[in-house]
Amino acid sequence: MRIISTYELRSQLSQYLDEVLLQGTSFIISRNRKPIAVVTPYKKSTAPDFSQYYGFLGKGESGMAFEQRIRRSTKEKKRIEHLRQRP
Repeated sequence: MRIISTYELRSQLSQYLDEVLLQGTSFIISRNRKPIAVVTPYKKSTAPDFSQYYGFLGKGESGMAFEQRIRRSTKEKKRIEHLRQRP
């Protein structure tokens, strides 16, 4: 794994991203000779499953339905109106 400084990464970002995409290589980004991040190729198996983050919404309710329900809440509308009336 190569170590790349933040300055070098900033000046040649697209080149390094192409290298990660096409060759599948990984590298470490460092600042002041201290590692701060690792860039690795995206793998579908390691990607988070976003459906588990919306599990709190309850059965049968999607994120969009939850958002619409919150937006339509009269309590929330009154709170926003109160905030808008402040000078």
